[in-house]
Amino acid sequence: MAVDTGDAAEPLGSSTRDAGLSSGSPSSPEVEAGGGSAAEDTLPPQITATSPADGAEGVLRDTELSIVFDEAMNRESVEAAYASDDLPRQSVEFSWSSDGRELHVTPLAPLAYAEGADLGLAARVYSFSFVEGATDAAGNALPPATFAFRTLRQITQRVGATQDRDLTGNFRADGVYGSNGCEREQARMCVGDSGVAPNIESRGST
Repeated sequence: MAVDTGDAAEPLGSSTRDAGLSSGSPSSPEVEAGGGSAAEDTLPPQITATSPADGAEGVLRDTELSIVFDEAMNRESVEAAYASDDLPRQSVEFSWSSDGRELHVTPLAPLAYAEGADLGLAARVYSFSFVEGATDAAGNALPPATFAFRTLRQITQRVGATQDRDLTGNFRADGVYGSNGCEREQARMCVGDSGVAPNIESRGST
C-alpha cells in the first residue's frame, strides 16, 4: 500500500517521506532547509574586550577587571583556566553576567601603586592569562591569551623654599601683594587670584 502524501499536511520542519516508500519500510527523515534544527557550534570562542584594556596605563587601585567573550562560556572551565602571579585566584572573586558572556574579576584588596620620589619611577604592572582548558558552552576551546595593564604611580617630592622677603608673599594679577593673610611677609606664600570681594578681579588667594 503506497503512502499518499496528500492525505495530511505535515508541520513545518518535520521530516518528509518519499511517496514511493511502502508503509512497512523504514523511513529516512530529512531536515528541511529553514527547519528548527540548529547548526552545531564548532567555532572557538574569542575574547572581544577587556577592562582595563590590554596595555592600559594609570589604572586606579579600586578597578574591577572584566573580560567579554563573543559567546556564552563554560564558567567553571574559564575560572579554572584563569592564571595570574599578580592577582592569583585566591585573591580575587569571580562573577558573571546572566548570559555567560562577561566575566568580572574583583580583587579582594586594592591594587598597588608604585611609590617613590623618582620622576622616572616605573609603574606597577599587573598581568593575567587564560591558559588551556577554558571552553565555550559547546565545548570549543578558548585560545590561550595574556593581558597586562599598569596602575598609577605615586611620586612624592619635597620642594625647597627660600625665606626671602623679596621672593615670598603674593603677587596678584595687578602686580601688588594681596591682603587678609597674603600680605608681604615671610611665613606664608599665596599664589594666584581669587573671586573674593573686594578687588574681585585680582585679589590674592592662598
